[in-house]
Amino acid sequence: MADAWELVASTEHSVRDFETAQQGIRPAERITADFRRQMDWLLRPRFLWVHGAERLPDLKRYMQGIAERIRRIGQQPLARELERLDLFERVYLPWHRALPEHADDLRWMRYGYLLEEYRLSVFAPAIPVKGRVSEKRLNAAFEAL
Repeated sequence: MADAWELVASTEHSVRDFETAQQGIRPAERITADFRRQMDWLLRPRFLWVHGAERLPDLKRYMQGIAERIRRIGQQPLARELERLDLFERVYLPWHRALPEHADDLRWMRYGYLLEEYRLSVFAPAIPVKGRVSEKRLNAAFEAL
């Protein structure tokens, strides 16, 4: 558990450093907003209590994914990252907008974790994904909600 929290702290620091470095760069505002939304959801109050310790390995992969994404952004044109963000936001934003109405529904939380797996496949493909996830599967799962 200590390793997971150390990774969380390190990732939070990396995200803040990225935000500081990108301050004033208009195209990067969407990327930093996405990082903030992701961190806020992953580290929401009582998330471990609600979902249990079995989510710690997933949390570790998600933090590794964020670090990998930041590394990749530094190696590629920002436009490429924005293209990936467009792809991800097609399935993410409808859920994010509707979530406040369903915050206590575990089905909506499970869908959120599916989105995190998809996020890994889009932004950090070097990090292993749990299960099979695609835009098509996410759309079908969202319709079922």
